[in-house]
Amino acid sequence: MQRKIITRIRDHMAYFDKYGVKFSNSRKTLVRCPADYKGEYIIPDGVTRIEEGAFYACYTLTSVVIPDSVTRIGYHAFYGCVGLTAVTIPDGVTTIRDGNFSHCRNLTSVTFPGSITSIGGLTFISCYKISEIIVPLGQEERFCQMDGMDKYVDIIRQTAEKRRVLQS
Repeated sequence: MQRKIITRIRDHMAYFDKYGVKFSNSRKTLVRCPADYKGEYIIPDGVTRIEEGAFYACYTLTSVVIPDSVTRIGYHAFYGCVGLTAVTIPDGVTTIRDGNFSHCRNLTSVTFPGSITSIGGLTFISCYKISEIIVPLGQEERFCQMDGMDKYVDIIRQTAEKRRVLQS
């Protein structure tokens, strides 16, 4: 009996960094950023998962650096981060879930890797300022056909065209 209790406690232990950001004990899952966190947050390399609602309503988060080690971003991970202006999704992520960036009203730029296979239809609800969506050149139409991108087809195509002009 005692062995089961110790195992359960160990499973629920957490690690907090110097900013108060909560991680799983293994430090592979970012569980929660304090709602009053201000400025840029650099997620440590080695984190593989951003938990559901991890940055929920972090109103003064302005930027987040997501390392290539991250392969999963939970539902509503950045919901309501009104100060967030730009985000780059790392190459290991394949799915952007519903609500991941909903109500990020100041989000202007999103960069997607070629590894993305699906984007939830409610991913960018109330993101009124998106003016740039960067996808790998040559993959614009694939991204335009994903569920969550129907409102952003023109932006995807315009961004790709600007990049082509700059490269020539």
